[in-house]
Amino acid sequence: MNTLSPILKATTFPFFPGADEFVGLLTHTASLPFVVAVLPGLKKAYRFSQRNAESPAPFSSSASDSLQSTRAAEGIRKESAYRDLLENHKEVLDRPFPMAAVLDDLRNLQARRGNPGSHDYKVAERRLFRVAHEAEGQGDARETLTVREVTSLLQPDDSVGWNTIRQRLLFDRIDEIDNLSAQDRARMLFRRVYGIGATKAERFVQAGFLTLDDLHNAPLEKAQRIGLNHMDDIESLIPRSESERWYSELLDVFKSVDPSIGAELLGSFRRGDYFSSDLDWVLYHPDVVDMRVPRQDGSGRFDPNPRAKAILEAVIVKLGERNLLADELLAHGPLAAKGLVRLNVPGARARRIDLNFAPYRRRAFYTLAKTGDTDLMVHLRCKAKARGLALNEYGIGPHNQNGSAWTKSLLDATEERQIFEYLKVPYLEPEERNIATYKARLNIIR
Repeated sequence: MNTLSPILKATTFPFFPGADEFVGLLTHTASLPFVVAVLPGLKKAYRFSQRNAESPAPFSSSASDSLQSTRAAEGIRKESAYRDLLENHKEVLDRPFPMAAVLDDLRNLQARRGNPGSHDYKVAERRLFRVAHEAEGQGDARETLTVREVTSLLQPDDSVGWNTIRQRLLFDRIDEIDNLSAQDRARMLFRRVYGIGATKAERFVQAGFLTLDDLHNAPLEKAQRIGLNHMDDIESLIPRSESERWYSELLDVFKSVDPSIGAELLGSFRRGDYFSSDLDWVLYHPDVVDMRVPRQDGSGRFDPNPRAKAILEAVIVKLGERNLLADELLAHGPLAAKGLVRLNVPGARARRIDLNFAPYRRRAFYTLAKTGDTDLMVHLRCKAKARGLALNEYGIGPHNQNGSAWTKSLLDATEERQIFEYLKVPYLEPEERNIATYKARLNIIR
């Protein structure tokens, strides 16, 4: 738990204009001793909390020793399911590993928890998916991997993954899933379908739909029906080798529409990850300086940039002509589109694709925001907010009344390095934008 949280909640700063923004920045980027030294009100609250705390002060040597020993013990606890299988259940080690069942378990647990509670399960799924994919790449079928082989490939400290694996191997069930009522199980399963969140899942359950087969007969929206029909493909992660093929294929599509189109494949692919959940593209063109243009009637209203709209429409038509669209579009607006695409090779899966336009002179804001990772963008937005600015995927400038967006962008940026320099933050290459890599360099405390 963040040591600052209870102190900040108990402290007010009427003497310091803009203090909330300042404290937000410090909470994310600075150490507790520095914050305590800077803000007298916080210092008083901190001393009060220490007088009433049962545990030693966090800056004492004894507490430091305790923290180190706790971390060591935590490491053992994290490996407990892995160790239990290796030491106490050797009879299961040479059995075929139930890859499909465990991946399904992890996806169910993600859906049951929702965001942000599903993060650890999502990480475990990605790690296990990589194990399966690498085995396939060596000519093995998923179910021919043995449990012993997986123990040598999946990290022992992946507690979420190994706890799930242990239950599936020893009991052929996951208590948290199998103990659910039919209604709760349906709520969980429906949330795995693209376009269905907790509220819509609840409506379907209340209407008497309890299985995925039932859901086919429900009054679904177009995107939900497409998501249900392609559920297995959408849930399957995209190996980097396939994303690289898509990169080449789609660049050719874009250039065939207009050679002046620029494009980047963003998200985890740009960060160098082994797998991606979708194909997240940004398009830009020298003619598209702003996303919206003023109407000619002098009303002061704006319309989507017609040039961007025409280019996006032409791209979608070209995808259809090349037989790359796997179904109808999930969503389509003048400046963005979502859909499913499939390579023209036997056995290819349908993959989710997002196509978004960005203003040509400020395109770096979009590539930065959509490359991530999430923690980096929180850090950069806190830096901007501390200066009275708002940062989003389209620019940076003085924030509006509620602080959610800028009123006028102060910076044109075609390179991400310009944004880092403007915020006085050390530049990170896309491959470095993982919090485990940069948190010490940027002095981020989680």
